[in-house]
Amino acid sequence: MYLHWSSLIGMGTPTTTIRVSRHTRDRVATLAEQTGQPMTSVLEAALKEYERKIFWDRFTAEVAAVRADPEAWAEVEAERRIEEGALRDGLDDEDDR
Repeated sequence: MYLHWSSLIGMGTPTTTIRVSRHTRDRVATLAEQTGQPMTSVLEAALKEYERKIFWDRFTAEVAAVRADPEAWAEVEAERRIEEGALRDGLDDEDDR
């Protein structure tokens, strides 16, 4: 992948050029047109969602690994039992209002 770093003097955020296929560029352009957003905003939103997906995929995998280990899962359950008392703070449930 070819990257060319440049910045706009006095014009805000530095920018760069990334080579992508025409097909990818056209997909980004279509989404930009459909949403009324600049292409950079479409790319930033897509990256944010992808980062979120990776985070939750890793989180889910880690929880599954802990659950698969009976000793580790017992520790989690023991911590939860200890912390249950913190939920009894005397405040009414907001849904009851």
